[in-house]
Amino acid sequence: MEHKLILLLKKYPRIYNLIEDVYFTIRWQRIKELFLGTKVKENEWATRHLREGNKWITNTFKGINQPHRKILIEKIEKSKPFTNILEIGSGCSPNLYLLAKKNPNINFCGVDINPLVIKKGNELFKKNKLNNVNLYLGKADKLSHFLDNSCDVVFTDAVLIYIGPDKIKKIINEMIRITKKKIILVEWNVFTNKQTNKQIY
Repeated sequence: MEHKLILLLKKYPRIYNLIEDVYFTIRWQRIKELFLGTKVKENEWATRHLREGNKWITNTFKGINQPHRKILIEKIEKSKPFTNILEIGSGCSPNLYLLAKKNPNINFCGVDINPLVIKKGNELFKKNKLNNVNLYLGKADKLSHFLDNSCDVVFTDAVLIYIGPDKIKKIINEMIRITKKKIILVEWNVFTNKQTNKQIY
């Protein structure tokens, strides 16, 4: 079957070359991840602004009304009373923006690996006079500057999906160490049900 498909595609060189390029790009990415671990994804996110510019950051914040944010905010609100909250992998922080508007007397902190999103996020909070949010440059596995039990809630939003087996345990242990009350993970995954062969999200 695979051989027949290749022969068919070779009749259309432009399509075949495109598919071949995509296939080898994906395969090369996977090989890099196997040998270098999470560093590959960390480098991608830390330098994403160099490839995509400010537009990527602007578009990220335009997604402030994504439906999952409402659910996330509701879950965090159920953790009250709280005095401080940490988001790991905050980006320019649409989640913290929504939380800070609702809770002006609570301290919010975000950590992200990309220097430009930290800069732009802090500028956005200053512009909107939200003085209860601070964003810091950092990695998810290097959070030693946060004391034990120093944050009531620690959460992520589509961050751990980019963490490989080489760092996932360390990051989870850091989150457990830092949190006083609760860890909330909003992560995306696809599982295949072996009985039905259907994907479950």
